[in-house]
Amino acid sequence: MTQPHHLLLMRHAKSSWADASLPDHQRPLNERGIRSVPLVAGWLLQQGFKIDLLLCSTAQRTVETARRLKQSGLLYDDYIESEKLYLASASEILAELEARTSKKANTVFVIGHNPGLEVLASILAGQAINMATAAIAVFEVRLSHPWKVQVDSGENRLVSLVKPKDLNPHADLD
Repeated sequence: MTQPHHLLLMRHAKSSWADASLPDHQRPLNERGIRSVPLVAGWLLQQGFKIDLLLCSTAQRTVETARRLKQSGLLYDDYIESEKLYLASASEILAELEARTSKKANTVFVIGHNPGLEVLASILAGQAINMATAAIAVFEVRLSHPWKVQVDSGENRLVSLVKPKDLNPHADLD
């Protein structure tokens, strides 16, 4: 039996609006975002995923989220920053996933932005999914060929949807 393919979708952690002069692409994480990343990394480590590839938008907040995940102990075999994932639509995310992922990968992790990420998660789940900041949606996905996700097959399965507040309800993450 072949190993299932997993797609992990994460919205970047909460970003700062403190410096209104910064372009959107350059906004860093705020304190809440910084506090949420280790919670999510801990949960991912507990799940035991072996991440073959992490794809990340080039925006400061997504790159910083990826860096803080790694600092918290999350390991991945390969890492690619892609400008095409910055504010990408669901179809653009799928196209970049297909273009950048080798057929050997079983688990791919994408860090990106709403609304595209939330739309993609909702399509794959077959129901409305709220991708709050630092939320992770984990899917078992059906592929027609290496990393071409069959969005309308009805065979994709939402395995988990986790938000930092779920992991520590008493933390100041609101």
